[in-house]
Amino acid sequence: MIFITVGLMKLRRARRLGEWARPMAVTVFGMFALVDASINMVGWSLALYAHDTHMLQTMSFGFGRMLDGGYYRNYQFGWLGGVSDPAERSFALLSVAMIFPARMVAAWAFIKRRRWGFRWMVLTGWAYVFLWTGYLTNLLLNFPHRLGNSLYGVTGWWAFNVFYMTPFLTLPWLYALNRRRWNR
Repeated sequence: MIFITVGLMKLRRARRLGEWARPMAVTVFGMFALVDASINMVGWSLALYAHDTHMLQTMSFGFGRMLDGGYYRNYQFGWLGGVSDPAERSFALLSVAMIFPARMVAAWAFIKRRRWGFRWMVLTGWAYVFLWTGYLTNLLLNFPHRLGNSLYGVTGWWAFNVFYMTPFLTLPWLYALNRRRWNR
């Protein structure tokens, strides 16, 4: 949020001075997608590659006790670590290796108003929707083990999951934009 605020202040200052500045909505949505993908990339990368560290185990146990019981019971069960559900690691590997890096690059190019950045924002937005839907389906298939063993259950998971709703906000807005206004 700090980076977005600083960027918006600089953009407002440039507009007051009469310089050309991109539209505020492009900056807000692009920076929001960039920060969201970066945070998720770091979090899922740590969960995938540094799952044996004491710090991450402590954080995972706390997260599991409150929101997702799979991180509380049988954590570090498989050979890849993490929860005992093997599909969870598949989603993490897919997102860390493909979706979040592509989303970060697309958001950067979108902010720079490149046409391919616009196209890739739409493409990675749909990939994010499919990733989230698959992850949610996988989570709900193991409902008694995952959400049934947590303190807040479904309500807590949805409250935590609000931050994963960015494609549902950006995709309708992207389809409403005029594509011809982006540079080649």
